[in-house]
Amino acid sequence: MMKRNLCLGLLVFGIVLLALAMAAPNFSGTWVRDKAKSDPMGMGRPGGGGGGGQAPDVEITLTIKQDANSFEVATQRGERTSEAKYTLDGKENTNATGRGSTVSKSKWNGDVLVLEGIRKFSGPNGDMEMPFKDEYSLSADGKVLTVKSTSNNPQGEQQTRKQVYNKK
Repeated sequence: MMKRNLCLGLLVFGIVLLALAMAAPNFSGTWVRDKAKSDPMGMGRPGGGGGGGQAPDVEITLTIKQDANSFEVATQRGERTSEAKYTLDGKENTNATGRGSTVSKSKWNGDVLVLEGIRKFSGPNGDMEMPFKDEYSLSADGKVLTVKSTSNNPQGEQQTRKQVYNKK
């Protein structure tokens, strides 16, 4: 009986350790873009979504708040700030952007948070929709955030950009 209880206790302990090891990372904090390690910004705005050109040397800071059910990102680019809110339950989220909106869903791919959807905006050639996928990941020490953004430009060509942020 004692041997069986010991085995059961070790099994429960192992399951708890496995659950803790598999816990989703928490991206909460203030993150400053590392220009030297990031791809040029160009016309897109990875890590926050939307259109509009930015000078490649603009300072970008992300402030992320995350709990078990939500993921919020405030992106400051120079003097401008935008905010986006997502649920982490796979339900559809809609966020307003400067010239339109973003409709997306979130999911976990291991320890990577994936936001995938459509950016809708009005441009000089009328209304447009661009599919996108943003993948958020943390370094092992939790001090570096990488956002890999993949989207199609208006001509349908796929572009991928990596933005690297250091925890402040």
